[in-house]
Amino acid sequence: MIEVIPKKRDLNAPVRKWQRLRIDIRVKMWRSEKSDDAIVGRTCVMSEGGLSVRVPKSMEIGTNVLVEFLLPGTARELWLPALIRNRCGFRCGMEFMDVAPSDRTLIRRYLQSLVSEPSEVKNAEADHAAKANQLQRRQNGQPLQSC
Repeated sequence: MIEVIPKKRDLNAPVRKWQRLRIDIRVKMWRSEKSDDAIVGRTCVMSEGGLSVRVPKSMEIGTNVLVEFLLPGTARELWLPALIRNRCGFRCGMEFMDVAPSDRTLIRRYLQSLVSEPSEVKNAEADHAAKANQLQRRQNGQPLQSC
């Protein structure tokens, strides 16, 4: 299921540059271009400017990586440099760096095609209910699901 992550409504909250979507795609990452040790993971969230990935190794904030993935329905693998901006356990958020305009266009069109399929987009009311459920779990001391 594809889920649009709604923009924050708090007027004091930072405004995101790109819309984020929950997407599950296989990715490979390398900490350096010369490394033979690929780290294989799955995306949690993707936007035109970056993605969030679950990987089996902890990644340090500030690490430069090379990310490889294939967008479903496209014939071209993308190889994008990225910078680890945040992490939570084995989930890391990264920003794409120096993306070619053709690659950014491919990502944008792919994400727009997902949003234009309303049957696959989780509506805002369901998202609100899920967040309320997470808040209630947090208040009751129950474990939360993340990513």
